[in-house]
Amino acid sequence: DFNVRQHLMALSIKTSRGWRFADALESELMELRHRGLLTMARRIFQPALVLVILLLFLYAAALFFNNPHKSLLDITMQTFDDAGATARFFGEGVAEAGATTCGLFTQGISVPDVRHCAALSFAEDAHACIRRLVTA
Repeated sequence: DFNVRQHLMALSIKTSRGWRFADALESELMELRHRGLLTMARRIFQPALVLVILLLFLYAAALFFNNPHKSLLDITMQTFDDAGATARFFGEGVAEAGATTCGLFTQGISVPDVRHCAALSFAEDAHACIRRLVTA
Protein backbone atom coordinates (compact mmCIF):
# COMPACT_ATOMS: atom_id res chain seq x y z
CA ASP A 1 0.00 0.00 0.00
CA PHE A 2 2.82 2.39 0.93
CA ASN A 3 4.76 1.56 -2.25
CA VAL A 4 1.69 2.26 -4.38
CA ARG A 5 1.19 5.63 -2.66
CA GLN A 6 4.88 6.47 -2.98
CA HIS A 7 4.84 5.60 -6.68
CA LEU A 8 1.66 7.66 -7.15
CA MET A 9 3.24 10.67 -5.39
CA ALA A 10 6.38 10.38 -7.54
CA LEU A 11 4.24 10.25 -10.66
CA SER A 12 2.22 13.24 -9.46
CA ILE A 13 5.40 15.28 -8.80
CA LYS A 14 6.80 14.33 -12.20
CA THR A 15 3.55 15.39 -13.90
CA SER A 16 3.51 18.65 -11.95
CA ARG A 17 7.08 19.42 -13.04
CA GLY A 18 6.15 18.66 -16.63
CA TRP A 19 3.21 21.08 -16.50
CA ARG A 20 5.38 23.80 -14.96
CA PHE A 21 8.01 23.25 -17.65
CA ALA A 22 5.34 23.43 -20.36
CA ASP A 23 3.96 26.66 -18.84
CA ALA A 24 7.47 28.15 -18.73
CA LEU A 25 8.05 27.24 -22.37
CA GLU A 26 4.69 28.70 -23.35
CA SER A 27 5.39 31.99 -21.58
CA GLU A 28 8.84 32.14 -23.19
CA LEU A 29 7.27 31.55 -26.60
CA MET A 30 4.72 34.32 -26.00
CA GLU A 31 7.52 36.69 -24.97
CA LEU A 32 9.47 35.87 -28.12
CA ARG A 33 6.36 36.50 -30.21
CA HIS A 34 5.87 39.89 -28.57
CA ARG A 35 9.48 40.88 -29.23
CA GLY A 36 9.71 39.33 -32.70
CA LEU A 37 10.74 41.07 -35.89
CA LEU A 38 7.30 40.79 -37.47
CA THR A 39 5.62 42.31 -34.42
CA MET A 40 8.12 45.16 -34.36
CA ALA A 41 7.62 45.77 -38.08
CA ARG A 42 3.85 45.82 -37.58
CA ARG A 43 4.20 48.33 -34.73
CA ILE A 44 6.30 50.58 -36.96
CA PHE A 45 4.32 50.07 -40.18
CA GLN A 46 0.86 50.95 -38.90
CA PRO A 47 1.71 54.43 -37.50
CA ALA A 48 3.91 55.09 -40.54
CA LEU A 49 1.00 54.28 -42.85
CA VAL A 50 -1.29 56.61 -40.90
CA LEU A 51 1.36 59.33 -41.11
CA VAL A 52 1.74 58.88 -44.87
CA ILE A 53 -2.04 59.10 -45.38
CA LEU A 54 -2.19 62.22 -43.22
CA LEU A 55 0.68 63.82 -45.15
CA LEU A 56 -0.98 62.99 -48.47
CA PHE A 57 -4.19 64.59 -47.28
CA LEU A 58 -2.33 67.71 -46.11
CA TYR A 59 -0.44 67.89 -49.41
CA ALA A 60 -3.70 67.61 -51.35
CA ALA A 61 -5.24 70.34 -49.17
CA ALA A 62 -2.24 72.61 -49.81
CA LEU A 63 -2.53 71.99 -53.56
CA PHE A 64 -6.23 72.80 -53.44
CA PHE A 65 -5.74 76.04 -51.52
CA ASN A 66 -2.94 77.13 -53.89
CA ASN A 67 -5.03 76.27 -56.96
CA PRO A 68 -8.72 76.62 -56.03
CA HIS A 69 -9.77 76.60 -59.69
CA LYS A 70 -8.54 72.99 -60.16
CA SER A 71 -11.03 70.17 -59.82
CA LEU A 72 -10.85 67.68 -56.98
CA LEU A 73 -10.00 64.92 -59.46
CA ASP A 74 -7.03 66.92 -60.80
CA ILE A 75 -5.79 67.59 -57.26
CA THR A 76 -6.13 63.90 -56.37
CA MET A 77 -4.31 62.76 -59.51
CA GLN A 78 -1.49 65.25 -58.94
CA THR A 79 -1.19 64.14 -55.31
CA PHE A 80 -0.90 60.47 -56.28
CA ASP A 81 1.49 61.25 -59.15
CA ASP A 82 3.75 63.24 -56.83
CA ALA A 83 3.53 60.54 -54.17
CA GLY A 84 4.51 57.90 -56.74
CA ALA A 85 7.44 59.98 -57.93
CA THR A 86 8.61 60.45 -54.34
CA ALA A 87 8.28 56.73 -53.62
CA ARG A 88 10.25 55.88 -56.78
CA PHE A 89 12.97 58.36 -55.79
CA PHE A 90 13.39 56.86 -52.33
CA GLY A 91 13.02 53.30 -53.65
CA GLU A 92 15.81 53.86 -56.17
CA GLY A 93 17.98 55.34 -53.41
CA VAL A 94 17.40 52.31 -51.19
CA ALA A 95 18.09 49.93 -54.09
CA GLU A 96 21.31 51.77 -54.92
CA ALA A 97 22.41 51.73 -51.28
CA GLY A 98 21.64 48.01 -51.10
CA ALA A 99 23.59 47.30 -54.28
CA THR A 100 26.55 49.32 -52.97
CA THR A 101 26.45 47.49 -49.65
CA CYS A 102 26.28 44.12 -51.37
CA GLY A 103 29.15 45.16 -53.61
CA LEU A 104 31.29 46.01 -50.59
CA PHE A 105 30.66 42.77 -48.72
CA THR A 106 30.16 40.22 -51.47
CA GLN A 107 32.49 41.07 -54.31
CA GLY A 108 33.16 37.43 -55.13
CA ILE A 109 29.55 36.26 -55.54
CA SER A 110 28.20 35.96 -59.06
CA VAL A 111 24.69 37.01 -60.05
CA PRO A 112 23.73 33.54 -61.42
CA ASP A 113 24.65 31.97 -58.06
CA VAL A 114 22.45 34.43 -56.19
CA ARG A 115 19.60 33.87 -58.65
CA HIS A 116 19.97 30.12 -58.16
CA CYS A 117 19.66 30.57 -54.38
CA ALA A 118 16.67 32.88 -54.79
CA ALA A 119 14.92 30.34 -57.02
CA LEU A 120 14.97 27.64 -54.33
CA SER A 121 11.47 26.85 -53.16
CA PHE A 122 12.13 26.57 -49.42
CA ALA A 123 13.35 29.54 -47.39
CA GLU A 124 15.68 27.35 -45.31
CA ASP A 125 17.36 26.06 -48.46
CA ALA A 126 17.74 29.59 -49.84
CA HIS A 127 19.27 30.82 -46.58
CA ALA A 128 21.70 27.91 -46.50
CA CYS A 129 22.63 28.53 -50.15
CA ILE A 130 23.31 32.24 -49.47
CA ARG A 131 25.35 31.35 -46.38
CA ARG A 132 27.48 28.99 -48.47
CA LEU A 133 28.03 31.73 -51.04
CA VAL A 134 28.99 34.34 -48.46
CA THR A 135 31.33 32.09 -46.49
CA ALA A 136 32.97 30.54 -49.55
